[in-house]
Amino acid sequence: MRKPNIKHSLLLGTSIATFAWAASPALAQNNNGSGNETVIVTGTRVQGMTAADSAAPITVLGSDALTKANRQLEILATRDPLTGLGNRRSATDLIARLWHDPTVPKASIAFIMADIDFFKRLNDSVGHAAGDECIRRVAETIADQVRHGEDAVFRYGGEEFLIVLASASPDLAWDIAQRIRRAVETLAIPNPGIRPADGAAGRITISLGIAFAQDDAPPETVAKWADDALYDAKRSGRNAVFLANPHAVADGTEAARPATARA
Repeated sequence: MRKPNIKHSLLLGTSIATFAWAASPALAQNNNGSGNETVIVTGTRVQGMTAADSAAPITVLGSDALTKANRQLEILATRDPLTGLGNRRSATDLIARLWHDPTVPKASIAFIMADIDFFKRLNDSVGHAAGDECIRRVAETIADQVRHGEDAVFRYGGEEFLIVLASASPDLAWDIAQRIRRAVETLAIPNPGIRPADGAAGRITISLGIAFAQDDAPPETVAKWADDALYDAKRSGRNAVFLANPHAVADGTEAARPATARA
C-alpha cells in the first residue's frame, strides 16, 4: 500500500498552502462518491487523511476556498497563539506602513514597551502553565486600556509587549501607560517567587517605557529608546513608567528619565 506523499506547495502572496497528493477509498466515500477528496496539510499533519489510500488524485480547493484558506494562514502567521494579539511580525508590518504614510506625522507616533516584572520568578515557582495564564490575563488587560481602533497591542516576545500609538501626545501616552500599569497591578496575580528583599508586594506588576518617533529616526531607533526607558523603569524599582529623552541619547547622556512632576 502506498503512503501519502506530501510534496506540492502553492504559494499565494506571502502564505503557503500545502496539499497532499494521494487518495483513499474511505475518503472517496466521504466525498459523495466522486472519488476525490480535498486534504489541507498544516505543518506535517494531514487533516482528514486515513491510513487507507489508493491511486486516485486529490482535488485541489477551488479559488474561493483557497482564498479563504490563505487568509486563515495569514492570520495564523501574524497572531500570537497564546494571547491572540498581533505578533512581532505584524508589529513590524504596521510600523513600516506608519513610517511610509505621509499623512501620519512622525512626532505623533509613540512606542510603549512593557515587560512583566519578575516573570521568570513566577515561572520558576509555580510553573509554565501559570506563567502562560498570567501572560494571557496581562495581554487582555493591556488591550482593554488602549484606544480601540486607534492603538495596537502586540506580544513582542516572552513577557514583553509593544503598544503602538498614533495621533498621540506625550500626555496621552503617559496616561495610557499609567492606566496599563495600574490595571495590571489591580489584577493582584500572586507571584510566590518574589522575595521580601525585592521590595515588591508579592504580586505581578509591569514596567513600561515610552518613546516618540522623530522625522530623522528610523523605527528601530525609536524602539531602542522605548526599550532603554523600560529598563530604566526596571532599575528604578519596577512597577513604573519612564519616558525616553532622545535628546539625552544624542548628547550621550542618560538614555531615559522619569517624567518630572508625575507620580
